[in-house]
Amino acid sequence: SGIFVLFVMILPTVTFMTTDSLRAVPRHYREASLAMGATRWQTIWRVTLKAARSGIFTAVVFGMARAFGEALAIQMVVGNSAVIPTSLTTPAATLTSVLT
Repeated sequence: SGIFVLFVMILPTVTFMTTDSLRAVPRHYREASLAMGATRWQTIWRVTLKAARSGIFTAVVFGMARAFGEALAIQMVVGNSAVIPTSLTTPAATLTSVLT
């Protein structure tokens, strides 16, 4: 259950940063690609995503950094059980709670 909470917490950040980087691609890049005969999907894959690649990478790295920092939310949700988890939804214990 902790992974689901973490996913819900970081999804908006990654989504907004990714859409901002996609919107930051200059319009004339897309127009030039379409004017040269590329299809819409070719323009998306070969021009837009390539131009926004650094922003998308930054969004993913920032999301991972935020996920690493959200330890308290995971501790509250994970169940603090001292057994080995068998699936993603079974209770578990974090290393911090075991050591303290």
